[in-house]
Amino acid sequence: MHRDSSNPTTTATTTSTTTKQIPYSPRDPRDALAPYIISPSTHPPSIILKQTPTSVFIRDAFPKALVHVLLLPRDPEKTLLHPFEAFKDEEFLARVRTDAGELKELVARELRRKICGGGKAAGGEGVDWEAEVKVGVHAGPSMNHLHVHVISREGFSDRVKKRVHYNSFNTAFFVPLEELPLRNDDPRWEHHERARLLKMDYTCWRCGRGFGNSFVGIKQHVAEEFVEWKKALIEAGGGGDEKATSS
Repeated sequence: MHRDSSNPTTTATTTSTTTKQIPYSPRDPRDALAPYIISPSTHPPSIILKQTPTSVFIRDAFPKALVHVLLLPRDPEKTLLHPFEAFKDEEFLARVRTDAGELKELVARELRRKICGGGKAAGGEGVDWEAEVKVGVHAGPSMNHLHVHVISREGFSDRVKKRVHYNSFNTAFFVPLEELPLRNDDPRWEHHERARLLKMDYTCWRCGRGFGNSFVGIKQHVAEEFVEWKKALIEAGGGGDEKATSS
């Protein structure tokens, strides 16, 4: 990886089962995930959901949906690889899928709580909450260290502020984990294809309606769809409150 000589690189040893070091630059915002991989115990439980010898589960600092968390694999041989390269290793991919399955369950439970409330009177029994959660990687990650997004699919968040925020989760730029390893002839290996996907016109994730280049239009529509989506989940689940927010 090319690094500016004015931006010195630090190396740190992970607290996982391996003793190899993970390089990163404290000054590079694209390296901001590294400290969570290297020393998750130094971060508060409001950020760290769980750590295992193979991965760390953290909340995304800029959530693009009602629930948005990241799975950070701790293998130093993989952490600086592009996900398409890292997941060519099917043994490694199998381990990540196992951890991702656990994290998906956690996200589904939190989504249910946010939609239906908590306690014994909460609804949601009749809903497949995991079906409302997506697990995958970006074709062109914005951060240097390998990470997997586990995110509720509605995209309702005040952190969605521009085209790339929406299209990176609602076009083929978002690659579900089950599509990996990516075929060698998949166009998403190419930078120009990734750029094309991010520049696509807006399309509603739920109804498929197109909004051209209107960010205001898609944002308003997603908010309306959120209300309908939430209502449908509450009705299917047999009750609950209607106080879910993007916080």
